[in-house]
Amino acid sequence: MIRATLVAVLLAVSVSTAFAQDIRPFRAIATPEAAPEGTTPVVAPEVIDAQAARAAAADVLAAWENGELGDYLSPDFQDRQRLLESMVEDVPQDAEIRVLGVRGIQTVQQFEGTSATGRREITSIVSLTADTQIEFNDPARGFRQLRGQNEFFLRIREEFVE
Repeated sequence: MIRATLVAVLLAVSVSTAFAQDIRPFRAIATPEAAPEGTTPVVAPEVIDAQAARAAAADVLAAWENGELGDYLSPDFQDRQRLLESMVEDVPQDAEIRVLGVRGIQTVQQFEGTSATGRREITSIVSLTADTQIEFNDPARGFRQLRGQNEFFLRIREEFVE
């Protein structure tokens, strides 16, 4: 009788765990985007200049601090509007963000095409992983420092003069 009860309890725990896993929201896995119209994918992507990737990430973070992040987000950024609304509602006005270090920079995709000026242009999708820290004054808790690791996917365009 004790053995049957133990088996029933273990079965109930395993079934409830399985059901709990089923109620998590479904998130689509990010996949490479199709080549923009008028461009062709580069078969062997070239390594992007690390300083250019760091500068692009710094521009995005400066826009985050100034409330201009919407200017840098792609129109097809997932939950774009929700992110922008939460920036207004949830981020303290005096919040600043600092990059503590960059862990890795990798070129994910590249496309070759022609720029608006008629010159050869390479568009690179670059992944940059950075350790960041948000600093702000909380009226209830005082000075706060929140550390995190963020992965940025940056679209960097380089126009070549030939």
